[in-house]
Amino acid sequence: MKTRPWKPGTRTESRPEAAKPWFVALAALLAPAYMRLALRIRSVRVEGAEVLGGQYDAARGGRSRFLVAFRHPGDADPHLVFWFLHVRLPGELGRARKDFGGRFVSGAEIPLWGGPLVRWALKNAGAVPVRHGSLDRPTLDTLVTSIAEDPRPVALAPEGQVTYHAGTVQPLDEGVARLALWAAERMAASSRPLPVRIVPLAVEYRFTPRARARLPAFLSRLERRCGLADGSA
Repeated sequence: MKTRPWKPGTRTESRPEAAKPWFVALAALLAPAYMRLALRIRSVRVEGAEVLGGQYDAARGGRSRFLVAFRHPGDADPHLVFWFLHVRLPGELGRARKDFGGRFVSGAEIPLWGGPLVRWALKNAGAVPVRHGSLDRPTLDTLVTSIAEDPRPVALAPEGQVTYHAGTVQPLDEGVARLALWAAERMAASSRPLPVRIVPLAVEYRFTPRARARLPAFLSRLERRCGLADGSA
């Protein structure tokens, strides 16, 4: 049996809900304690905020649309990127939060094991569930509509899943480029041609001096538990 490749329709489909303003305000309030206690992040340094701010300005001005493609080296990345786009970035630029943020792609399996609290957070954070490894036509069309119609970006990780490799980029999924092309095609078909840009967002973690000093002792304990004598095979 032959199947035709999927292409987004020209009509506007339902747009996924954006993050609730009260949820963003709650995230801003709880972020310092949550990052330190739950994510074990002591501080965050931002570089290039004005570049990303310029993409928001161009999109709001009707000159373009864009996606944010972020690296996924650790489990904390989705939490960190959500907070960055909704709270930290407008703060860095001295702008209103309502003009920033975006929608996020998350694995459809996460609510199954994440529990009620995770399902509640994903629903109010504007996350769009996607089934990895399958052609989810309604969801793809919804994402394309969001990119084409909303000046705020869709944020997703082109590596597909957490890699645990801070210094090495894993093979990238072509889905990010396809979403950008399909959104551009949809806008061109509706006599509203606009460029769709893919903006990379690097995420890098570094040990604090105290944690780095404790690393040799931790590795020694790990080697002993693995049955390595004196740290050698």
